[in-house]
Amino acid sequence: MADETALAKATEGAQAADGGVPKTDLPQGTEEGEGTFERSLLTKDIETETPEEAGEGGGRETHAALGASQGSSKCSPDGKQDAPSEPEVPEKYELTMPEGWTLDEEGLAELTPIMRGLKATNEQVQAVADLYVKRLSAAREAQLEADRAQLAAWEKEIREDPEIGGADLKENLATVSRVLAKYAGPEFVAYLDRSNLGNYPPFVKAMVKMAKDLSDDRFIPGGRGGSGGDPVKEAAELIYGKLS
Repeated sequence: MADETALAKATEGAQAADGGVPKTDLPQGTEEGEGTFERSLLTKDIETETPEEAGEGGGRETHAALGASQGSSKCSPDGKQDAPSEPEVPEKYELTMPEGWTLDEEGLAELTPIMRGLKATNEQVQAVADLYVKRLSAAREAQLEADRAQLAAWEKEIREDPEIGGADLKENLATVSRVLAKYAGPEFVAYLDRSNLGNYPPFVKAMVKMAKDLSDDRFIPGGRGGSGGDPVKEAAELIYGKLS
């Protein structure tokens, strides 16, 4: 009697990984990030409307877990372990940006084929976006801190200047403010604040000297370039020299 051998059939299955895809954004650079400082020394006493400064765009740092969607693995009845399933690579990455940041759709479109080629999951690309926001925010804050330090150094230099500073500084700046309020438009005053030129020591010293020459008690009409007493032409000649 021939021995009959029973053949066992093993059933193998791999459970597919489920990957939820959160809706999100990728950061867009801005110039917005610029800090807002107080009025400059030359313009703080001028009563005139100036364009509003753009507020500092602050980015709230977010942290996403860096990790791929891992497929599950099972052991077959014969004791062998199946290979894990491939991570889920979406057709389109959907990223979430923190408050104050906007998704750069064009940048994301350029990044997508690169990340898909690397088989990156949505969670991994989100982690890259979060890191980008974090580093850019840190760089912007460092620049603002450097600007604040520079402004403080300039103000100290002006206050201690032997020609225009010391006890005479308040009156010197008031003289400049009166001249600017009379001859300069709001756009010029706003530019002095926005560019911090109104705090730059060489410019402040030059403006004090011109303001004194243009003030009512010291200005002699036509005395500098024969401009017939026109204060605008006199101011231009003080800055640029005699015009032909």
